Amino acid sequence: ALGQFVENYKGHLRIHHAGGNASYRSFISRYPDQGLTILLLSNDGPIYIEGEMNRIADLLLELNEKPSTANQGQVPSINIPSTEKEAVTGDYLHKTDYYVRNIQLRNDSLFYRRTEQNNRESYLRPLGENRFELTGSGPPLFVKFRNDQMKVFTDEQDADVFSAISTRDYTKAELAVFGGRYFSDELDIGYFLEVLEGKLAVSHPSIGSVTLTPAGTDHFLSDGWRFSFLEFERDAQGALSGFRISSSRARGVSFRRIVRGRRMQ
Repeated sequence: ALGQFVENYKGHLRIHHAGGNASYRSFISRYPDQGLTILLLSNDGPIYIEGEMNRIADLLLELNEKPSTANQGQVPSINIPSTEKEAVTGDYLHKTDYYVRNIQLRNDSLFYRRTEQNNRESYLRPLGENRFELTGSGPPLFVKFRNDQMKVFTDEQDADVFSAISTRDYTKAELAVFGGRYFSDELDIGYFLEVLEGKLAVSHPSIGSVTLTPAGTDHFLSDGWRFSFLEFERDAQGALSGFRISSSRARGVSFRRIVRGRRMQ
């Protein structure tokens, strides 16, 4: 099935694919043995579309009352010191698709959080030193922490790799230096950056204001789909010259600084 995923879903053959951009999400799932196809469309950007699809499939396949065998034969959990759990908490940036996953420690348990999916969480079940199972994710997924990196995988040779984000606190005056108008010749669009309520924000009449979160020197993140990762650029004298934005569907789109301090009308 070219471009589609083939897997076993609770004992049923499933062929599926998901899509989405901006503020819409879609998911098509086929169960050929049952002659069942489900197509789900949503204009709710943060929705966890696969989770909603699974709920519908469970109803139509009458799976709600069937006992789960997901935990049979699994590797037993182990106890690890709280200091080791604390050491891996924080934000991690995907190295190629520029989205963020957050690891939180609550009640001596670690949770894997997806900020763009209404903060959907999964419990991380400890299996060994810095190795965990990502529970409630369908097919078995594992998480491994090492040297400020996080890997998420079924097969470690084909893992999604995340890098720990180094945080930085900016003063209001330091953030104001980034302010001004920026323009992309490629996209023929401009954005205005300013400090709002102590945080750097990107503004445009069509989208309002999108708050940016520092992720190191000259690097910022946002939950907004247009600005997943923003990296400021400087000239040879160290003056700001522009920035580049990247997301899961775009890489290094360049914006040059053209006016400092004047809001777009």
